[in-house]
Order: sequence, then C-alpha cells, then structure tokens
Amino acid sequence: SKRVGNLFYGILSGLQPTRCLPPDWLGLSDQHLIEFLRSYYMGDGGENSDAFAITTTSLPLIYQLKEILSRFGIFPQLRPYKTKKA
Repeated sequence: SKRVGNLFYGILSGLQPTRCLPPDWLGLSDQHLIEFLRSYYMGDGGENSDAFAITTTSLPLIYQLKEILSRFGIFPQLRPYKTKKA
C-alpha cells in the first residue's frame, strides 16, 4: 500500500551506508516480514541471469536482510556490485 511504501521510504531512503531497520522490526510476524521483503524487492530488487537480487549501500541493512531471509529458509549470497562510471 502507499502508506507502507511511505513508511519504508522514510526509514530506508537515500544512499546512506549506515541505514538499517529499527531493531524491533526483526521481531515482526512472518506475515509483516513477507510484506516488507516484497516491498523492498519492488523498490531495490530485480533479477539477473541466474538469481533474484536486492541492492543496498548499507552493510548493516544487508545483515538484517540476511537474518530476515534466514527465517524463511533462504540463505542469500552476498556479492559486491560495482556500478559503471559514466
């Protein structure tokens, strides 16, 4: 929903290398976390040739996302991604 999107945008907007979820979000219900992951993927996700991918510049957020995904039996690989310089 737009309301949820605005909430995520307020918490996760910008290229902040230290941005992260509020600590109590890691204890949300599975349904709430699924909705969060769905929304995050819609904003910062995509597919490459062999996998689904999500991107962030924040190492703390990466580890939070790994923890959330592991609750659902998903154990992601972390890969650095370099953008092409214009």
